[in-house]
Amino acid sequence: MPLIASVLFDSADASLHRYDALTLAVVKIWIAMLALRRETREEAKVIAPYQGIGTVVKLFRTGVGSWI
Repeated sequence: MPLIASVLFDSADASLHRYDALTLAVVKIWIAMLALRRETREEAKVIAPYQGIGTVVKLFRTGVGSWI
């Protein structure tokens, strides 16, 4: 749902870029899943490092200009 909404409501003059908004939406969904016990803390402990590593790699690749 957040992905569809990001396409429909994407604007050049938005205060937050589309992919930043998607990232925040996914983090909120993940927190909600943990709070509602739809995901266990053990699962989160396994998933979080992979997400962190992926984010660092994307930031690095963007910084060196490979995704322009």
